[in-house]
Amino acid sequence: VDFGSGSGNLVLPLASLLPELDFVAIDLKKHAIAILKERAHAAGLRNVRAAECYIEAFEEPFGVALGLHVCGPASNAVIQK
Repeated sequence: VDFGSGSGNLVLPLASLLPELDFVAIDLKKHAIAILKERAHAAGLRNVRAAECYIEAFEEPFGVALGLHVCGPASNAVIQK
């Protein structure tokens, strides 16, 4: 899960390099998520899905969390996940 994914600059290359894994991108910015979805579609990536939500609202199980572009309370939320 890429928390604070923005338009996908981190998650999309990872998804391309690791097509056998599933990736989830989470961000609060609707426009960033729309761009991420367009970029994933254009690249033919079927292993990426994106959602507009708060970190605290994400309830799915996951193996690895990324939070490169989060700060302040959002960093704490990623750590607690």
